[in-house]
Amino acid sequence: MTDNSIDLQELQSILNDIVYVSDTVNNRIQVFDTGGNFIKKWGSAGSANGQFNRPDGILFEPSGNIVYVADRKNNRIQVFDTEGNFIKKWSTLSPRTGDPIKPRDIAVDSSGQMYVVDKANSNILIYKYSSIKPSISISQSQSVKKQNSQPSSGSNGEEQKPKNPKPDNEPKGDLIADIKIAKDPITRGNTQTVTVKFTDSSSDKPVKNAKVDGSISYVTGHVEEFSDDTDGSGEVSHSWTISGNASPGEFDVDVDVSASGHDDISESDSFEVEPKS
Repeated sequence: MTDNSIDLQELQSILNDIVYVSDTVNNRIQVFDTGGNFIKKWGSAGSANGQFNRPDGILFEPSGNIVYVADRKNNRIQVFDTEGNFIKKWSTLSPRTGDPIKPRDIAVDSSGQMYVVDKANSNILIYKYSSIKPSISISQSQSVKKQNSQPSSGSNGEEQKPKNPKPDNEPKGDLIADIKIAKDPITRGNTQTVTVKFTDSSSDKPVKNAKVDGSISYVTGHVEEFSDDTDGSGEVSHSWTISGNASPGEFDVDVDVSASGHDDISESDSFEVEPKS
């Protein structure tokens, strides 16, 4: 791989016929003209200002002078000028789980609202921001949950009950999922283990006998699947060996869970597979 080659996992943005690429695996932003000719790059692996840990979505501020980067595994958004000079960063906790966000993508609408996709916590965070001169002002305005368990009104104005009401003798809290990945990064040819633990948000107790369906998506599109019920500790674990010939890159972990007395939830994470040295 040459110094300016790309292992592209996510998105790109174009400004004035200049292409800005989020080079996820190499933890940097690369810039090209529309003919594919290299212009410049910035960033490296790490957590300091201007460094990245799996940058994903990239977005321009409407003026075209500011670049936002979703620095996913550093749990933050970083802000730069178009030359790659660091301006500032920000992060927040998920309103749904209380965990740090893992921003996956960014978008903006014509009214000036910024949408941040927090896939790991099943959130879409909505922000309002002002022009940067030279600093940024951002306030969280709301969170959109993937699942909405609030009753809604039907066409006749009567309140509609949730499809799966919780029995009175069941916990009333939300399901909280914690995905643990044994090795990140992992060298291909080795055994990986993914463990998912579920607890009830009100009681903080493990949720037993929950039905878990999980999948690990390889770079090539191959999917490793698993399905099981949580044990007495509220956990499900899955171990498998990643082929020594598997393509390196980012592997996505997705789990869907259903449990009596709770709303169904989906959670996700990812890990990096590296070639043998």
